[in-house]
Amino acid sequence: MKLFEIGLVSIGVSFDIFARIICLSSSYARIDYKKMISHIGAFLLWELAALCAGFYSVEALLITGATERESTEMKLMAIIILAVLTFRMLSMGICGERVTESRRDSVTFTDILKSGIAIAIRTYFIGVAFAACNTNLKFELLILLIVALFTIYLGLHVGYRYGYVFRNKAYFLGSAFLLGTDMSILLRFF
Repeated sequence: MKLFEIGLVSIGVSFDIFARIICLSSSYARIDYKKMISHIGAFLLWELAALCAGFYSVEALLITGATERESTEMKLMAIIILAVLTFRMLSMGICGERVTESRRDSVTFTDILKSGIAIAIRTYFIGVAFAACNTNLKFELLILLIVALFTIYLGLHVGYRYGYVFRNKAYFLGSAFLLGTDMSILLRFF
């Protein structure tokens, strides 16, 4: 996978994070920045652990040496994973999820953890797709960390100021980035 495609996947997945953070931050009466920095750090560590777990689970299989046919099947698996994530984000943008609007006093770690688990499952599969396309883990981690950090920070402020207005748009944009990556990989490998 090329650096450009890694960037597109990172941006696409980060729009999912952005939409979730918008939902969280729109219900808070105020944002405590010291507490939020520790929560963001924990969230990012959780994401990085999920990406590494997905990447190394496939790398362990590839150590035995993949034939040309198995390598092609792994790339096809990566395309399928990205397509499923694309259509999931697209359906979230169209259908959305029912949200109960209410004010809370502060951000709790359990709120961040619930969102983090849901996103980490998808990040695990992104790690599987990256490994299936023989990418460099260092670039994946660096790009995903930078993009996720930016979207979490931006999502906090957008959600706090504007509420749920941009949530569906974030899902549509994320699915567009993932679809672009999927098409790029499909055209390049097949």
